[in-house]
Amino acid sequence: MRRMTAMWIVLLGFGAGIYAAPPKIQISPENEVRPGRILELKPTGDFVQSRWRLMYGVDAEGKIIRPGVADLVTACEGKVAHFATPQVGEYYVWLTAWNKDGFDEVLVRINVVGPKPEPGPNPGPSPNPGPSPNPGPSPSPEPAPGPKAESLWIIVVREKSVFSPASASAAVIMNDMPFWAGLTAKGNLWRDYDVDQEIVKENKYDKILKEGSVSAPAVILFDKKTDKFIKTVGMPADKAAMNKLITDITK
Repeated sequence: MRRMTAMWIVLLGFGAGIYAAPPKIQISPENEVRPGRILELKPTGDFVQSRWRLMYGVDAEGKIIRPGVADLVTACEGKVAHFATPQVGEYYVWLTAWNKDGFDEVLVRINVVGPKPEPGPNPGPSPNPGPSPNPGPSPSPEPAPGPKAESLWIIVVREKSVFSPASASAAVIMNDMPFWAGLTAKGNLWRDYDVDQEIVKENKYDKILKEGSVSAPAVILFDKKTDKFIKTVGMPADKAAMNKLITDITK
């Protein structure tokens, strides 16, 4: 009898190992706090260790905020972090958590808002306007050049719950924080949304994708200065293609 009991204990332990899985971090990806106030970041999930990294911040003009302006202090063996800064802007924190079976990572955005926060992009009632008419005197005008802008709102829409080669490539691009910091330093601003987020419907991004016959993962570009819609395309295959897409418009 004792041998049978011991055997069942071994089998149950073995079965638990089979169905063990890496941790899944549960934390709000979008957070808001006032300047000088403390924001508590408290993820949940089956993890035993974690690492927090304050990536960078961007001010209202799209410029990188110098290091040291914001503080990120961890507590409870890294399971809680407290963020605070006196400067208005957007800050990005990278969280990695793991257990014996693997790890999970998530990018957390913190929007530090003052009395007059910068408005987000607004595609307006006509998200897919045609080209402006050109009633010049020439009966055969030359083709107009593509739209140009000094800087862009770069909206990335992904279906994060679905795995495919395209979604994997998109994840690699979006996780390259130095690349996005470089684009931000040039005056561009960006957002990374899931197709199921409410803001995708509120800002009519889903309508833009549908009218453009584009499915997620995709990129929607607006003129940052005017919020005017420029174009939408499928997610570029790599960082170089993404950079070309943006520089072709902003040069």
